[in-house]
Amino acid sequence: MFSLMPKTDSKSRRCWHVMTVLMLVVGIISIQFCGFQSVRAEEEEFPTIETRFTLGLDWLITLNTTTMDHMLNYPGSLIHPITQVRVTYFTFDGRKQTWSKGKIYQDLWFSNGRPVGCRRYTRLPFQNGSYGAIYVARTRDCVNQTRALDGTIVRLFLDLALNNSVISSVLLPLEICDNAASDLGSFNFYQATMITAGRLLMLHFQSYPRNFDKYFVHIVK
Repeated sequence: MFSLMPKTDSKSRRCWHVMTVLMLVVGIISIQFCGFQSVRAEEEEFPTIETRFTLGLDWLITLNTTTMDHMLNYPGSLIHPITQVRVTYFTFDGRKQTWSKGKIYQDLWFSNGRPVGCRRYTRLPFQNGSYGAIYVARTRDCVNQTRALDGTIVRLFLDLALNNSVISSVLLPLEICDNAASDLGSFNFYQATMITAGRLLMLHFQSYPRNFDKYFVHIVK
């Protein structure tokens, strides 16, 4: 069997395992603190989205993916490359009829679609029972990171459910919709062939530009 660990005695192997774990811990901590230092003063402009997607919404959450090629890039690294998904939220001011500046909610880090780190900066200020959408930004790296994006979406689904906040839809670039839909199966979400009445764990995927509009229901198998 192929192994990255050198063929040595048991004592040396234990030392190798300890060193590997320490490198992973230090690497993830360094990712978190680098992100924390750069996030404090940042505020994002509201993204350019078709008005039909935002009518009636109380909030919008955006996801931006970045591949961090420099992070944990060393010979024998078990979790390189690292993908960062930055989660930013915007709220709608009904009196002024304007959207707020974006504030960063959290950064998540993934390795080949597996979660390896999280840094949360604040709480979501959404009111109980509020209504919003998740918008996946078109970036250079999003096409190959649908597993990480789906993992982030499912995590947010749970966060928002605790606040009784409703996700009206998840907006994705058209070119990643098929892969994102396929990867949802890893989280037990499958395309709904028929929508029935009752409380369902359901996600609604829509594409920009138009051409993809499907519902996915959580099914325990």
